[in-house]
Amino acid sequence: MSKVLVIIGSTRPGRAADLVVPWLTARARAYQGFEVEVADLRDWPLPIFAEHPGTIGDINDPTYSEPVVRAWNTKVKQADAYIVITPEYNHSIPAVLKNAIDTVWLSFGFRNKPVAAVGYSGSVGAGVRAIEHLAHVFIEAEAVPLRNTVVIPFVRTAF
Repeated sequence: MSKVLVIIGSTRPGRAADLVVPWLTARARAYQGFEVEVADLRDWPLPIFAEHPGTIGDINDPTYSEPVVRAWNTKVKQADAYIVITPEYNHSIPAVLKNAIDTVWLSFGFRNKPVAAVGYSGSVGAGVRAIEHLAHVFIEAEAVPLRNTVVIPFVRTAF
């Protein structure tokens, strides 16, 4: 069975993602073609990206700068597809989400795998610009961002 990793891209207290996640995961789990797992970036205290040849160790079996970085790379690589839930911060994605994606550079965990995006905001913007930027980031990570997305304007009213 294929595995879909739902990545919650905000760690902000009071985040609206906590309203979106139950709705999304219920619908994803209703489709029985894949297993759904949630990866909340609050549970992944990744250091700010600073990996370099001196921190990765053996290129064939990298240790990385910290064990959590290695564990995150393993988690991402085990999935077959991704759904990223993101708010929009200054017309882009949260730094913690960008950092989590950047941290997967050596394992190529996202390579050739589909990525769906769900954007939300408290206004009419609905995270559209964040999703646009996210697609560019994932293309560079060698993932395959899906053309169709879900956008949720006025998220606290919607839920």
